[in-house]
Amino acid sequence: MFKVKSYYRSLKEDNSPLFPAKEVWGSYAPLRTRFFAWEAVWGKISTIDMLMRRGWSMVNRCILCKEDEESANHILIHCGKTRELWTLLLSSFGVVWVFPDSVRNMLLEWKIKGLGKKRSVVWRMAPICLFWCIWGERNRRTFQEEELPDTSLRNIFLRSLLEWSQQFLDGNLDYLSFQNLLGDWAVV
Repeated sequence: MFKVKSYYRSLKEDNSPLFPAKEVWGSYAPLRTRFFAWEAVWGKISTIDMLMRRGWSMVNRCILCKEDEESANHILIHCGKTRELWTLLLSSFGVVWVFPDSVRNMLLEWKIKGLGKKRSVVWRMAPICLFWCIWGERNRRTFQEEELPDTSLRNIFLRSLLEWSQQFLDGNLDYLSFQNLLGDWAVV
């Protein structure tokens, strides 16, 4: 007799690659940004390499760094402009990180213990917030032909993370309280 429970167990025991469902859907990030992260994990966001695989003919160059080819993994993790934000984020938590090869592995490895409840909420939202802000800047440059200065992009990221955090932490959380909560942010 077929039972859903036994089928589920057999799927769980399968040696399929791990998938960061909990890291995406368990985050407190806004729902549409979690959908974006989910698509990025699957490699389904419309980067130039994805469009070329679908038959489009174009030059593949990252619009942020103008050095490497654009892929989801490059633009969201490995691009120099993105790395500046990752460095800011990780240093605020006092974390040294070895960057994995893919968005999927980044989220799978995005675990840290001993942060406390409030900092853990922010930690779990942070990569999705960073993905979302970088993707927004990529689209701004691609479709509006506008390029924000690095400090403005950093401010957008910090402000977005603060606003997202306010929904789940103390509603009166101001920037200085947020800065104190996280650690030693570079003053913006």
